[in-house]
Amino acid sequence: MNGTCLTNYEKLRNHVVQFYEDKFNGQEPVIEGDLFYFEHASISVEESNAMDMIPSPEKIKQAVFDLSADSAPGPDGFSGCFYRHCWDIIHDDLTKAIIHCWNAGSIPNGVNSSFIILLAKVAFMKGRNIHEKISLASEMVNELHYKHKDGNIGLKLDISQAFDTSARISVILNGSPEGYFTINRDLRQGDPLSPLIFVLIEDALSRNITKLFLDKKMTPMVTRGDLLGRYQRASGQTVCRQKSKIYYGGGSSSWCNYIASYLGMSVATFPDRYLGVQFMPVIASYYIHNMAIYKWPHKFILQCERVIRNFIWSGDSNINRVVKIRNSTKKWALFLKAKLFDRKGCIKHSGVKSSIFPGLRSVYNCVEKNTKVLIRDGRDTSLYYDIWFDKTSIAEVLNDYSLDATARVSDILKDGLLDIPEIHLQYLIASGLELNRMPIPMSGADVRKYSRLEGTQLLWRKEVHPVLAAQNWKFLRVECATYDLIRRRFKISLASKCCLCGVQEETLTHVSYECCFDTRAWNWLADVFKLQPNANLIVSFKAAKGRSHIARDLWLIANLVLRSELWQLRNKAVFEDKKPIWSIFHKRVMKLIQDYSIRLKGHMNNSADDVVVLNYFRVQHCSVKWHQHVACFWLPPEL
Repeated sequence: MNGTCLTNYEKLRNHVVQFYEDKFNGQEPVIEGDLFYFEHASISVEESNAMDMIPSPEKIKQAVFDLSADSAPGPDGFSGCFYRHCWDIIHDDLTKAIIHCWNAGSIPNGVNSSFIILLAKVAFMKGRNIHEKISLASEMVNELHYKHKDGNIGLKLDISQAFDTSARISVILNGSPEGYFTINRDLRQGDPLSPLIFVLIEDALSRNITKLFLDKKMTPMVTRGDLLGRYQRASGQTVCRQKSKIYYGGGSSSWCNYIASYLGMSVATFPDRYLGVQFMPVIASYYIHNMAIYKWPHKFILQCERVIRNFIWSGDSNINRVVKIRNSTKKWALFLKAKLFDRKGCIKHSGVKSSIFPGLRSVYNCVEKNTKVLIRDGRDTSLYYDIWFDKTSIAEVLNDYSLDATARVSDILKDGLLDIPEIHLQYLIASGLELNRMPIPMSGADVRKYSRLEGTQLLWRKEVHPVLAAQNWKFLRVECATYDLIRRRFKISLASKCCLCGVQEETLTHVSYECCFDTRAWNWLADVFKLQPNANLIVSFKAAKGRSHIARDLWLIANLVLRSELWQLRNKAVFEDKKPIWSIFHKRVMKLIQDYSIRLKGHMNNSADDVVVLNYFRVQHCSVKWHQHVACFWLPPEL
C-alpha cells in the first residue's frame, strides 16, 4: 500500500476489502446525450414489450444453462454445475422463485450475493469463436506500414468492465470470506448479460469514432478530456492508459513519440499478442530467426502453415474450416473483400500486403471453378464470370476475359422473367446458351454450392494409403504435366508424341490407359480379377459390384496402383530415357498391391473367384471353405 508491504493480516484484510468496495461503488454516471446522436437501428414497440414479459420456463432454463459451470459460487456454495446437474429436481421451485421476483420487481437481500476470488488471467474461453477478430486485426496491422502524411495509428485499449448491479459481495482471502458490502457496479462472473452489455457500450464508442472519421474531426478522439473522457464518465468504465498500447507505422518516429506522450500510452512493437495469439505483419508467428539459420524442409513448412491457418480460422489446429467472404455481410469480411478484390470483383494478383492472402489465392481458382450458383434474384451472381448455367462460365466458353465484370444475372431479369438487353444478348447467343433452357429464377438470395470432384470418395478412405490417394488425386484433377497440357497452358509449340509407344499424341488418358504398354497391363489385371477396367475410376470400381467387400477394395487398390505406376513409368522414359520393361514393371506392381493391401479389412463371401484373387496377391484373409457344385441326376421310379 503506497509502496509499503503489508504483513499484518488485519491491515491486509482491511486494505483488500476497501479496495474492492471502492472499485465497485462510485458516483452516478454523467451521461451526455450527444454520445448517442448517430443513426442506428432501434427496436420496435413489440420487441420492447417482449422484454418486459414474464420469462417462460424454457427461457429460464436456457439462461441458467448459459451460465459458466465453474462460475464463482455465492455464499451457498452452489455453482452453475450444480444447477445443471440437479435441474430435474429444482427446476420447478427455481422457476417459481424467478417469476415471483419478476412480478414483485425486487430481489430479496442475499440472493444475488457472491464471492470475489483472485484468479490468474487466461487468454481463451472455451466455446468462444475469435477467428474473425484475429484475422481482421492481423490484416489491419499490415496496413499500418503504408506511407501516409501523418502515419497510421492503432489503439489497443485496456478497459475494465463496470456495469450497474445491486449485489452484495465478499472477498475470499486465504480461503476465508472477508467483508460483506453492497456494490452498484459490475456483474457476477459468468453472467450472460456481461458480454451483451459490454458490446452495447463499445458499439456507442465505435460509432462515435466512425462519426469523427467521416466528419474529418479525429482530433477529439485523442484529446484526453473529450471523447474517451466522456465515454468513461457515461459508461462507468475505465481506460487504463498504462496497459493500453499504441501501434504506429507509415510516419516519422518523432510524430510517433509525440502521440505516445500526448495519450500517455506506450508504443507496442511486433511481434505482439492479441486475444492470446501472437502475430506480426505479413509473416505468421513461427520462428523467423530459426528459419534464417536452418533450412526447413518444404513439407514441414506446409504443415506449419496448415496448423496456423486451421488454428486462426477454427480455434483448433486439427480442424479445417471453410470461410465465406464473398457474400458475407460481416464487417471483417467486407474489409477483406475490399482489400483482396478489385472493383470488378476479381481477386488481386499482386500489390497486396497480407498474412492470409497467399492461402486464399492458392485455392481461389479451384473453388471458383467448382462452384455453381443456383439463381434466385440474380443480384449476387456475375453474368459472365460465375457458373450459373451449364458447367462453365460464359467468359470461359468465349475465352474472353475482357467482358464486363460488374454485369449481374439480375440485369437480364425483370419481375422474375427474362428481359435480355441487346448488349448482353449477343454474348449469350455466341456462347451457345439456349434461352429456352434458362434456369427459372426464384425469390431470395442466390445460393452457391461447391460441387465435389467425382471420385474423391474413393480416394480419401481408410483402406487407401494417403500416398497412393495423393498420387491419384492429381489424375482426377487433371494436374499431371503431360505434353498437351503444357502446350495449352504456356501457349508454346511442343512435340507431343507418347514416349512409351512413340505413335499417338500424349494425353493423360492415353498415358494411363490407351497406350499399347498400358493395354497389356490393364488386360493382365482384367484376367486376374475377371473384371472389365475403365479409364474412368468410378466406372471401373462399379465393375466389382456383387463381389465381396475385401475383393472390391482390392480391385480399387489395384486400379490406383496401376495408374500411379504407369505415370511413374512415363516420367522415367521422359526424364531418364529409360525404356519400359514388362517383367520389372509387373513385379513392382505385384509388390505394391500386396503392400497396400495390408490396410484392407472386410468380410468375404464363399466365392471361389475371390479366394483365388486374394491368394494371387498374397492378401491376408480368413480361410474360407467353399462348396463345389456336383451334378445330381434323379429319375422317378417306374410305376
